[in-house]
Formats: sequence, structure tokens, C-alpha cells
Amino acid sequence: MKNLLLLLFFFYLILISFSQPNSHVLDFDSKSIDLGNDTTICFGDNILLDAGPGFDSYLWQDGATTQTYLVTEAGVYWVHAWLGADMYADTITISNWPEIDIDLGNDTVICIGETVIFNAGEGYTEYIWQDGSTGQTYTAYVTGYYWCFVTDENYCSGVDSVYLSVDDDVPDVNLGPDTTLCYGETILLDPGLYNGYVWQDGSTDPVYLVTEEGTYWVTVEGGCGYGHDTITVSYNNPIDVDLGPDTNICAGTSLGLSAGFGYQSYIWQDGSGGFSYNVTESGVYYVTVTDFNGCEGSDTIVVEVANIVDLGQDTSFCEGETRTLNAGDDFDMYYWSTGENTQTIEITTGGTYWVDVEYYFGCPSSDTIYIYEYEPPVVDLGTDVILYPGESIELDAGEGFEMYLWQDSSGDRFYIVSYENYTDSLYYVEVTDSNYCTGADSIIVTLSESSVSQLIKDFEFNIYPNPNDGSFTLKVSNFPIDVYNYSLLDSYGREIQSGKFRKNITQEKIFLDIKNLSDGIYHLKVTGSKIVVYNKLLIQ
Repeated sequence: MKNLLLLLFFFYLILISFSQPNSHVLDFDSKSIDLGNDTTICFGDNILLDAGPGFDSYLWQDGATTQTYLVTEAGVYWVHAWLGADMYADTITISNWPEIDIDLGNDTVICIGETVIFNAGEGYTEYIWQDGSTGQTYTAYVTGYYWCFVTDENYCSGVDSVYLSVDDDVPDVNLGPDTTLCYGETILLDPGLYNGYVWQDGSTDPVYLVTEEGTYWVTVEGGCGYGHDTITVSYNNPIDVDLGPDTNICAGTSLGLSAGFGYQSYIWQDGSGGFSYNVTESGVYYVTVTDFNGCEGSDTIVVEVANIVDLGQDTSFCEGETRTLNAGDDFDMYYWSTGENTQTIEITTGGTYWVDVEYYFGCPSSDTIYIYEYEPPVVDLGTDVILYPGESIELDAGEGFEMYLWQDSSGDRFYIVSYENYTDSLYYVEVTDSNYCTGADSIIVTLSESSVSQLIKDFEFNIYPNPNDGSFTLKVSNFPIDVYNYSLLDSYGREIQSGKFRKNITQEKIFLDIKNLSDGIYHLKVTGSKIVVYNKLLIQ
């Protein structure tokens, strides 16, 4: 417990020392810091404070941690230093003597024969002028710089300088020789520094900007009299370079640009020289010419080269597809082999197609393209079949195709339907050949049971004429139920149309009008009770 109390007392003494920077504390080994006595220095001077060597660390009033500290302005400065666990401190106050404010006056002008007295001010202990003289004042009468270095009783010093200009009796004004400028140039007339100015138009500015030809003069007032000068300013004729209006040229042709003869130099937009330039590509073209007076002129022209129509390479597509031919949007007039006059046309059959195009300014061009039409692949799954218990059938989509797609998304060439795994009555496949053309076929598979088979045997279901353009006649006989349903399916088994027949009309003809459908193979599905009967329709 006694050791703990001594330790706490030790830290208390350290805290006390931080709060009293003027104190010299914990001087266990008689080591100390001495920043010196409070002192006063000349304004603008500095003084280096040194806390002394041999300490482990230092801390000044602004956080600096070096042994020395450079003082550049008045204030109170203190330092703490540590040696092991011991801390030492000292404080010093730095003051400034008053600033020496010597003033010899403004730069001045006198006339020849006059003098001026420069006064450095009284109260200084020492004066030194530029020529070594030591008086308070200095009499000057020659153009040049004059300065005085003074020292006061605190040994502080200051200096000031002044420029004296001695004028002639009459100012020597010179606006320069008569001159000729290039068209559009300007010239600034500057007679020099004087007390006053009067120009030919009554203006009184120290300078005058000339923007047109004429005679210009100025009268100036100097310190010792008046001066006058005149200048005549002329202008060369403007350089008229004309490359012509912006224009268009046809592909494969060129345009010759001429900047005109008789100039000293020519510089075109690509850095080339010469009075002419041959244009073969679209772009902005310009030239700068210089005549023998050193004057410049320039002009710019925009040239557009007409494009040539391009329908692309000969290509192909599959029967039943469409293809868009695009002649491009650059042209103003289009004439297709189909008789159309639009930028694009839609084609549905193969063959040779051409287009003529033209701009409003001419420049016709044409192109031809051949499009080969591939026939779709032929798939034949065979005729519709009836499966009896225990039977199966292997459907073959044919060989040589790149891809197969059955109604259940399987992708093999063969598809097996058995009496036991029978899922639907309509099976179909779509194939894709090496030309990426597609073809499809479907087949109806019917299951047969003895009771149902007898009903189907007596039932008559005829469609005629088949094929035709979409107007079919249905004749139904010996149907054993009162109401039966019918559905019209496409070759993929998707239902397109449906309806009902009643028994009281089963001996009559029923007309089915489906002219709105596209050409192809369709299936008419008739159902009732356990009976499902299909018949193919062909619209062409």
C-alpha cells in the first residue's frame, strides 16, 4: 500500500508540472532548461530558442517536438523536456521594437534644371544613401534610382527607394512610321507615359486603337511641355478566296478545288500546299493563302460523296419464310424490280431482285441480289393406325435431319407408341435440315377394343371433296349416341375450331367452311362416349 501511495503522488507532481509551464520541476539531478531572459527584437527579425541537448523528448507550446524553435513574431513561448521520468520547463516572452517606416515618397518627374530633395525622416542614428552619403536628406537632379538605409537606437534598420525621371523641355512623341495593315487587322497607338493626351477625335485615353485607315495624331502633356506626332494607317485590299458553295459529287468521281493564283503560299487542311486540291472523299476542306504583303485569307467547303447502293451478298431462305431487302436510307428515290418505291421490300419467294436508287442531285446506282429458296424437308410418319391390346408401332421421322422435335419435346429420330404407354391419339414431329428449314407430319393412333371396334365398324364418317380450298362437306351415318363433339386440329395437334353434332342430323350433310386457314394438313377429330375418330383434311 505504501508503494502505491508513492506512485500516485509521483503522477500528481507530473500533472502539476504540465499546468505550470513557468516552473522548473523534478530537478532531481540539477539539470535545467534556460531559454534566456525575456527579450525584444527588431520587427521582421527572428530568434532561435534552444532547450539544450541531452533530453529524451521535447514539447513546445504549439506541439513542436524539436530541441530548438525559431521565433518569427512576438509572443509567449514555453517548452517542456523529459529525461527519463523527470520533466523540465521554461518560458520566455519575445517582443518587437516598433517597425521602421521610412518613406522617400512616390516616383517622380522633374524638368531639366530642376532638383528634388528626398527626406528619409528624422530620429535615426544612422543614414546611408546609394552613393555613401550619410545625411537625413538627399538632393537629386539626374534620372535614376535613389535609396536610403537607416538605423535607429535599437539597432533596427529599414530601407526605401524612389525613381526620378528628368524630362526634356519638349516631350519626344513617336507613334511610329506610317504603316499599311492587312484587311481586318488593328494597331494600338501608344505614345508613352505622359501627364495628359488629346487624340485627333478629341479622346483623352493614353492609347488609341486603330480599326480603319486614316490619319491619326496625338498631343501629349509632359512635365516640362507639350509634344505632338502624326501617323497615317492604310489597309491592303481583302483577300477573296472562294472554294465555291458546299456541294455533292458522285462516287467514283472527284472535285478539283482552286484557291486562285498569285499568292505567296497555300496551306490546305492536311498541311499540303499548292493552289489546287483534288477531292475524292466526303469531308470538310479549307485553305489559307498568304499574299506578298504577308496578309492572309481563307475559305471552307463541305463536300459529300454519294453512296452506292448495296443489297449485300446473294443469300437463301426456306420456303414459306420472308426476307427483307434494304437499299439503305441515304437515297431519295428507289425503284425495285417488284415495282415498289420504298427503302425496303418484303419477299416471300426466291429469285433475282434488283433496285435502282438516286439522289435528288443525281448520282444513280444499282445493285442485284439472288435469293435461293430451299424446299422444306418432307416427313412422312405413314397413315393413321389402330393399335390392339399388346401391339406397338415405331414411328420413323426419316434420316439425314439435323434436329428432331416430337410432341413431347423428345429429340430422337424414332418414337415408339404401344398399347400400354398410349397417352394421346395424335402424334407429330418437326424436323430441321442442314439448311435450317423445317418440315412436319402427324399421325393418328387409335386404340381398339372389341365393343368399341364394332361401333366404329358400323359408323360412317366421310369428308369430301378432299383436298380443296377450305369448303368441306361432312357426312356422318350410324353414330350410336345422341350428341358428339368435333375438333379441327392443325398438324401439331393444336385445336383451331370445335363444335357439336346431334343425332337427328347425323344422316344429313354438314358443311365446314375453313377458307380462312392457310394451306396445309389438318385433322378433324370426332368424339363421343369411348369413340374417337380422326380424318385428314388437306387445304390447298
